[in-house]
Amino acid sequence: MKIFINIIISMSCIYSSSLSLNGFGGENTKIDPAAAGLGHSILFSGRPNGVVQSAMSSQYNSPLAKIHISNNYNQLSILNATNAGHHISLIGFSFPFRRSHHISIGLSPKTRMDFSISQPQFKFVSGSENVEPLAIKHSYDLSGGISNLYIGFSSGYFDKIDFGFQWNILFGNLFSDVTTDIYTFDYDGENCISNSDGIYSNDACINTNPNSSSILNNTYNFNGHSLTFDGRTVFKLHEFAASITVDASLNVAKSTLNNSLSGENYLESVDEFSIGKFSCGYKFENLSGTGLIVEVQRNLSAYNSLTNQLFETKEPHSISLHGGTFKNFENSRIGFWNSLTVRGGFMLNQINYDTYSVQDNAITIGVGLIFLNNTNEVDISLSSGTRKTENEIYPDEKYINVNFGISSGDTWFKKIRRK
Repeated sequence: MKIFINIIISMSCIYSSSLSLNGFGGENTKIDPAAAGLGHSILFSGRPNGVVQSAMSSQYNSPLAKIHISNNYNQLSILNATNAGHHISLIGFSFPFRRSHHISIGLSPKTRMDFSISQPQFKFVSGSENVEPLAIKHSYDLSGGISNLYIGFSSGYFDKIDFGFQWNILFGNLFSDVTTDIYTFDYDGENCISNSDGIYSNDACINTNPNSSSILNNTYNFNGHSLTFDGRTVFKLHEFAASITVDASLNVAKSTLNNSLSGENYLESVDEFSIGKFSCGYKFENLSGTGLIVEVQRNLSAYNSLTNQLFETKEPHSISLHGGTFKNFENSRIGFWNSLTVRGGFMLNQINYDTYSVQDNAITIGVGLIFLNNTNEVDISLSSGTRKTENEIYPDEKYINVNFGISSGDTWFKKIRRK
């Protein structure tokens, strides 16, 4: 089984990161472009009001009802081959109630896959006097993933501590279609010429069209929940924040069709509560709007007890260090724009699989503009990084991520006194 997994991943790396081929797809963590520009933080953004889309405890600081959308462009280069994709990362709506509470509702992908891969080389089956030799090649079409519909609550009711709660409703489908083409040999073909030792080049002797094809359609259906708690406290110029995600039940129903004629169904579930993620961080910001952040994130793969995962692989564990600095420029005049934020940062991430580890290191930059009387905002961030491993079967990966987000707000539910 390990050899099979290695073959799958090594042939897939030409088109997609091997990280996205584990478990149920690559995880979407860049939902806030401002935080992404600050070293891929999830607890801090560098905004003047401190709001972070990925941390509920900060959102009560906005007095506006807001709608926000962010998207991501990703370019990946492996073995001189480049692949690119553009996807929506988050659609959300939030609004305040009373003086110090906030409600958020949104939809984002938790995991995502959308690409096709093809085995670059044939696998050969030797023949005999009565059986012709065969060549086999596989191709894969992968799409879908787990979606996250969340409902969040943010409160600044207490003087020293702000807290937030988020209920994540997990659902969706992941499609994995496997096409197996079987080719025969034609030793009388024009290109099939033996060398001086009488040995044939098998690739040249393979017939152009497959002798037969089979299609295996695998569909994974997800239904589950998770809970995220986070909080923060501020002492003068210092801020401390922490977040923890508890993974609850998750049901995975897998159905398999072979050439659309016969099928099998599998159902697996995880009913126990376990910690999936943990993050803690520190921010320092002086009175002039210049600050820095340091953050540690830990992912623990709570669903690894499930055996029916993509390519029968499992999600890795990871621990990462994030750092960044930012500067806010306030516009002292009345005009179109109100504040400009410039960000920069880094990420050092170690991803641990069963038999090897991957070093994922990146640098980030970003800029954010708040305009039209502090009601609208545009954020853009750029990160460039490299993933490396000591295992020679996995080539280095170079990537560039561009995250873009826009939000628009207004004052709702405002009480108007009438005489």
